[in-house]
Amino acid sequence: MEPIEIILADDHEIFRKGLEVTISRIPYIKAVIHAASGKEAVAKLEANPQVKIIVMDIRMPEMDGIEATAHIRKTNLEVKILGLSMMDDRANIVNMFKAGANGYLLKNTNKLELLEAFQSMLAGKNYYAKEVAEVFLLKEFSNSTTIKKKNITNEITTREEDILRLICQQYSTREISEILCLSEKTIEGHRKKLLDKTHSRNIAGLVWYALENGIIKEAKG
Repeated sequence: MEPIEIILADDHEIFRKGLEVTISRIPYIKAVIHAASGKEAVAKLEANPQVKIIVMDIRMPEMDGIEATAHIRKTNLEVKILGLSMMDDRANIVNMFKAGANGYLLKNTNKLELLEAFQSMLAGKNYYAKEVAEVFLLKEFSNSTTIKKKNITNEITTREEDILRLICQQYSTREISEILCLSEKTIEGHRKKLLDKTHSRNIAGLVWYALENGIIKEAKG
């Protein structure tokens, strides 16, 4: 496959950087262009018409992901748009596809799922994450997700929150072990527990969880 460029549109810079690390490991990704809003995503695509894929968050300032997708589809039917969000409710998923998205993933995705989604969309197929497909089948999905999220928050210990903050600040396992005076093996054990407890598949998922639950705050320009 020829190298391609993508646009990563999300209003959380720390999440974009985390996801870029995952995306950059896909061999055929040539470059990742950042956009902090739907409006900026539209402008970046106009300035970079060679872009093949846009990873589009739903909630963004100025113009949300659904509006940006609909706007793009008025003039561009070629670029593939992948909705990416923690908002796993029917309305947003349905509206994203109505606006012209080619796929939809939740923000706890991993490299393999991203790779599968990219390949499916580039082959002209729509891609639905397993969890997204379940949204169409389970009427009380959003309610059960809310309850689940509260339980997860209560399970995270103070020590795990400390480690999560350091992970989000991009400290390595060795650096965290030195800061907290714990062994690297202990830090890795806590990292694995955090992934399990938050139902995250990678560091980007942990960052998003920390942002959503107020464990860390987005740095302002």
